[in-house]
Formats: sequence, C-alpha cells, structure tokens
Amino acid sequence: MNYGGTNGESVMQLSSILPFSRKEVYRAWTEPELIEKWCCPEDWQVLSVDTNYREGGEYRITAAMPGGRLQVIHGTYLRITPGSGLCYTWNWGPAEGPGRRTITVELQDHEHGTKMILTELGGIGIPERIVRVLQAENASVAGA
Repeated sequence: MNYGGTNGESVMQLSSILPFSRKEVYRAWTEPELIEKWCCPEDWQVLSVDTNYREGGEYRITAAMPGGRLQVIHGTYLRITPGSGLCYTWNWGPAEGPGRRTITVELQDHEHGTKMILTELGGIGIPERIVRVLQAENASVAGA
C-alpha cells in the first residue's frame, strides 16, 4: 500500500458509484448553488460559496459551525477537464498552512451512472502518523 505522495505527503483515495450522469455529477462540483448543499457537514450553515471557475481561478466557502464559529475554506483551481474532472487546492487556513491539500476529482462513465474517484494529497497525514506510532511501539518492544 502506498501511503505517501512523491514528497512524502499523505495520499487518500476514495471511489463511489453515483446513480447520475457524469454531466450531473460534474455540475455538483462546479455550480455554487449545488456546492453549498453538500460541501460542509450538515450541521454547518453555509453562508457563501464564491467561485471563479477556471484554471488559476479561486474559490472561497464561508460557513458557520455549530456554536457560530466561522470557518473559511479556500483554494485555487489547478486543472479543469470539463465533464470529466478537476483538481484544486483545499485550504482550512493560510494558503500554505497545515490545512493545505490538493484534491483531484475524476469522473468516469459506469454502467450504473458515474464512477467518482476522489484523491486527496496532503492533509493530516493519518497513515504516516500511524506508521510512526507503530514503528516507535515496535522499536520499544524490540529494545525491551
């Protein structure tokens, strides 16, 4: 299993079969009025979704978390393949801060609708953290 990117970043990949056409699924990723309905946990209130949907364009999502704390998610569209996918940065804080990720969405025709493959590069590094914990645990057992 590959748990690291080319620079040692965390990589996570998920795939799902959605019972809708590629065109419909692509719209859900690109139209602000649809993005606001799914982009945050259901108990958050999405206040705004602003997009400049083009390669090099930026987006910004502002939402209120339970309790009223504001969360801003922002990034840049790196690659756009109309009807087939997109790649963008996802930031929870400063543009180069610890919350920076690169997200790639690939859409493929499937007999039951659309296969959506979502790949996240960067992020919180759970696989790497688990490896470090288990390596440390094994080293302490071996040294005991």
